[in-house]
Amino acid sequence: MIAPALVQPSKGNSMLFELRTTAVQPSAMGRVVALAGESVGRRESSGKLEGAWVTEIGPLCRLTELWSRPDLDVAGASREANAPGVAELQPDSRDAITGVETSLLSPVLPYHPPGGTGHVYELRRYRTRPGRQAEWLEHFVGVMPTRQKYSPLVGLWRTIGGCPDEVAHLWVYDSLDRRTTIRAKVVEDAEWQAFLKVGSPLLAEMNATIIVPTRFSPLQ
Repeated sequence: MIAPALVQPSKGNSMLFELRTTAVQPSAMGRVVALAGESVGRRESSGKLEGAWVTEIGPLCRLTELWSRPDLDVAGASREANAPGVAELQPDSRDAITGVETSLLSPVLPYHPPGGTGHVYELRRYRTRPGRQAEWLEHFVGVMPTRQKYSPLVGLWRTIGGCPDEVAHLWVYDSLDRRTTIRAKVVEDAEWQAFLKVGSPLLAEMNATIIVPTRFSPLQ
């Protein structure tokens, strides 16, 4: 199977994404999520909020936001000035924030936001062995026609800046039970098994988090 060419980041003409994860003290999670929703309008001056979720399974008390930025210049400026996060925009939330992690992402495949409501999402973040990111992505993109027979991919990105060997992919499911059923079928697929044989040795670390939309999230 021949993989399609990967989307290349291009300064000035390629949509980029920012993945922002805010760690919150357990007692303040509801307050911080509410403040994040209230501040979206002010923070959208340099980009668009695509989705906002809280963790259901994985590191708890986390607010994850996905932002789209029109190009590299705007993405860089937003990280430095206009979109520093909930804590900076809402002074009364600073005592509740325990950490903020941001990643600048370049799309590898086109972004496909799902319609409808009531979904659960799975965010997977992998780190490849040094220098093997492009090789792993070629294999992964090549097996996507097989994988997406079972469930749709929302987005596939590679990190630019920071760690050069990270990738992220976002999946959508109708329910946790549906996810379990789908993944059981995927692992039995011969083409997926063939991908795992060549792709798994290229990875150094894998993390998966089940996230559910906030009330203000465009993706529901």
